[in-house]
Amino acid sequence: MTWAKEENLYIHYNRSKENQQAAPTDYANWGIWIWQKAPLDLPGVLIDWSFYDESGAIAEIDFSKVTTSNNGKLITNDQTWEDITRIGFLIVNKPSMANVVGMWTSDGGTDMYINDFNTQIRDDNTMHVFTLSGQVADYTFEYLGGVGEDPYANDNGSFVSVTNVNSSNLNTFSQAITSQDFYNNVGVGYQIFVRSFADSNDDGEGDIRGIINKLEYLENLGVKALWLTPVHASETYHGYDVSDFYRINPSLGTTLDYAELIYKAKEKDMRIIMDLVVNHTSTQNAWFQNSINLRKGTNSAGQPIDYRSFYHWKYSLTPLVAPWHRFGETNYYYYGKFASGMPELNYDYQGTRDAIIDVAKYWAAFGVAGFRIDAVKHIYMNDEVTASANDSITEAGTTYAANRTKNINFFKEFNYRLKSVYPNAFVIGENFDGWDARIAPYYQGMDSQLDFQNYYHLMNMMHGIAESANPQAQANVFATKFNTHFRPVRSQFINGAFTSNHDVARVLNWVKGTRSGNDVISKQTINTGEYADALRRAKVFNAATLLMPGTSWIYYGDELGMTGNWQLNPNGTDFHKDRYYRQPMKWDNLDSDPAHTGYTFEGYQVGWDGINTIDSLVPGANQQMLQEGSMFQIMQALTALKHQEPALIRGSFQAISTGNTNVMAFRRSLNNDTFNIYLNFGTSPASVNATGTIVFASENATLQSQPSFSILVTRTA
Repeated sequence: MTWAKEENLYIHYNRSKENQQAAPTDYANWGIWIWQKAPLDLPGVLIDWSFYDESGAIAEIDFSKVTTSNNGKLITNDQTWEDITRIGFLIVNKPSMANVVGMWTSDGGTDMYINDFNTQIRDDNTMHVFTLSGQVADYTFEYLGGVGEDPYANDNGSFVSVTNVNSSNLNTFSQAITSQDFYNNVGVGYQIFVRSFADSNDDGEGDIRGIINKLEYLENLGVKALWLTPVHASETYHGYDVSDFYRINPSLGTTLDYAELIYKAKEKDMRIIMDLVVNHTSTQNAWFQNSINLRKGTNSAGQPIDYRSFYHWKYSLTPLVAPWHRFGETNYYYYGKFASGMPELNYDYQGTRDAIIDVAKYWAAFGVAGFRIDAVKHIYMNDEVTASANDSITEAGTTYAANRTKNINFFKEFNYRLKSVYPNAFVIGENFDGWDARIAPYYQGMDSQLDFQNYYHLMNMMHGIAESANPQAQANVFATKFNTHFRPVRSQFINGAFTSNHDVARVLNWVKGTRSGNDVISKQTINTGEYADALRRAKVFNAATLLMPGTSWIYYGDELGMTGNWQLNPNGTDFHKDRYYRQPMKWDNLDSDPAHTGYTFEGYQVGWDGINTIDSLVPGANQQMLQEGSMFQIMQALTALKHQEPALIRGSFQAISTGNTNVMAFRRSLNNDTFNIYLNFGTSPASVNATGTIVFASENATLQSQPSFSILVTRTA
């Protein structure tokens, strides 16, 4: 064969049963969509076939000439193609690329990746990848001849997924105990978006060793748990499509780095919470690859499993629409609510349940203290499975209607089987729902839930909306939530209030937002003149969050008063708007800390907005630790107070009436200890006639008078 030109990549594709020396019409509608994945995550470009031989059609990729669809180079000018460490490609049906909705048709059905790119370069400085129709995932770097056997040949629709679990039976597993470690000891935790937090190797991306290097800072802040966004191997910068549950993402570090983080955090009385994505996987996950290739296997107990049933598969001779996605050229469709690249797991198959519980047990044995479970209400979507007669459907009639009965059944089993081996493991669910009565039943299957009701109701309260129209009324709303809805389901529930997170606008943008009917719209851009007022409001919001029952969570950078200003993309869309919620942690005023991050993904830059660059408005962490009255010092003091006083972690919650509707007042009691919290959300001073001894006060608040946007905590006998 004589394909080689110096320093080019060649992708060979054979979809014919016979070797071809000339261009067959069978290849005319197909091409290669290719992109650099690492070290830069860049947009892709379509490459047509260059020539043909016995290996099939051949696409020649000359990286010195290839440009992306946005007129940018596929690689930067100071790189050669040998510098690339990972390439993605898709054998795509070109007519399907014109689809306005739905996914492209591709042979193999999913993106393919060439990993460890440089290790496969030949002596003549070329690389060759050989693919066979129907078996693209099993590509090789040497020509083996033939086209292989299509596993779907002559099929009549028999390869659909099976079910063997009654997911509507809530009585199969009893309610597991609550983690006593978290219930008693962990009052405040900290969420880290790993790529944006701290860089250790000067590549611009945050990593696990960067977190290790900042443990002293986190200890100084006083938090007792660290929730890291996903660290598993993944195809995306955010990590929420896992390609390997048992592997740490190499771009974030190694398994040894993760073990060191767990060990060193524990030395400082901090626990590591693993973000576990159980709803879906990446299409690159071995489970999905085994599923599309109709493979069988055995589980950890030596029992047979059918990977086909790990996911939802339908057979249809008529086209289905999203969230059902066609697999390649077959008539099979898989279910993926979030995206075609995130196929959802079928938990009506016991083998899938066993597999994900094995994952949790593995990492619990490794040393993680618990799991933040992503998207708990999406485990069983209403359009994903058939509901039983008595199933409870939430948000019925909407795109994201969910089967709560089946969801709870799954988590009761997950939590019970995990706790049967690791009784102190902590399970907290992300239930993106602000209705307390609707999320309360989930406490049957988990210790804690992230408190979106707290987050959104406080925002509504600050803008005078609905049942939380004023702070005094809001205290009563929270009392009802805790005492009427949550406690009857789990007597030792652990509430999970949070300052903000990676999916929502930062606090300062919300508090300066605008009212629209019964909703608050976060402010897109806070300007310099608005910042001081936004910071005052955010301090009181954060205090309310930290002094709620349970484990409250600080989103990295909220302790500094960072903003999440965002802007539309050049094409006028807000696609990937959430990257502005994930800006680099600000470590130093001079931007001299080597841990500072700044990275791109798919051509998008993740950097600071205009406010976060202004040191006089948003001082860095190194400065705020020494600055009297800074956001850091206030949150540090409240975190220390909560951990010193068990009543502030697990004590009762009761609303207090002060006679001033602008003051949210509530009482936290445990045994003989009682704390009264007064939070003035008003723009004017408030007379509260507080009782007890002052243990914390901001803005010179006293027992008799609270300045606007001030915090007062007293202790009574």
